Amino acid sequence: RLTAALQASELRYEGVVTALNEGVLVHDETGRIVAANPAACRILRRDRSQLIDAEYGNSAPTLREDGSPWHPE
Repeated sequence: RLTAALQASELRYEGVVTALNEGVLVHDETGRIVAANPAACRILRRDRSQLIDAEYGNSAPTLREDGSPWHPE
């Protein structure tokens, strides 16, 4: 039962993240990208295959949806 519940939860998460207009990159503790939603690929103008396993560390750019730089204040 727990495995089925976890799988259902992962499917819901994937569905929500895939449907977002905002780009989402998931990285591991070393900064290597392990997941990218379609919006991230569109915004960054990269295929998913170009993003997965790329290493950005803490230097990944933060961009607006139109691809222009975003600088948090």
